[in-house]
Amino acid sequence: MDGSNKLCASALAAWLAVQLGALLLSAWQVPLARAFPPPAEQLALHLMLAVQLVGAAMLMPALAGWPTAVALLATAWPFTALAAALSAAGPATWLAAGLFAGLWLAGLACWRNVGCTHRWAMAASAAALAVCLGGGLLWYTQHEFAGRLPVATVVYGPMVGGMSLLDDPTRVDSWIGVLAPVVTGSIVMAIVRRFRRGEAVE
Repeated sequence: MDGSNKLCASALAAWLAVQLGALLLSAWQVPLARAFPPPAEQLALHLMLAVQLVGAAMLMPALAGWPTAVALLATAWPFTALAAALSAAGPATWLAAGLFAGLWLAGLACWRNVGCTHRWAMAASAAALAVCLGGGLLWYTQHEFAGRLPVATVVYGPMVGGMSLLDDPTRVDSWIGVLAPVVTGSIVMAIVRRFRRGEAVE
């Protein structure tokens, strides 16, 4: 895993830029849809979490370096806190948002380090984006065509799970979408590393 002890400055810069962009959109009260509730900043935390989930999936190839993963995680919290302040979210809500994004990042880092090739990194990133955006798109499509709001469950992935968590921080099932990648990724990564060490000894 080349570069595992190096910080990817370009990934960190991109991560900071997208979060700053989301924060400015909320602060400037830019409506992102016709039905966006006024004032726009009341959904600042929702927008920030969505950007963090998608941004982390896009930057997954850079997470081969654990310093990069730690840097992304550390810099996510201040933006989450600022977005929470804009949206007047309570402490429980913004802490849940920060932990949710952190677990998603940790899970992506684990799965990124299962493989050490560029092809694996790109495939894993594409899969993470599909899970993150695909579930949300499916939920939205059902809402549009069925004319009713579907129940936000873990079936729709981490994006919908994260949004439902912000609306109700007591929902336990919302965490499954980010806990599953952490647990499974950690196990698979440990098995792969042990196998590689065995091959190196032989």
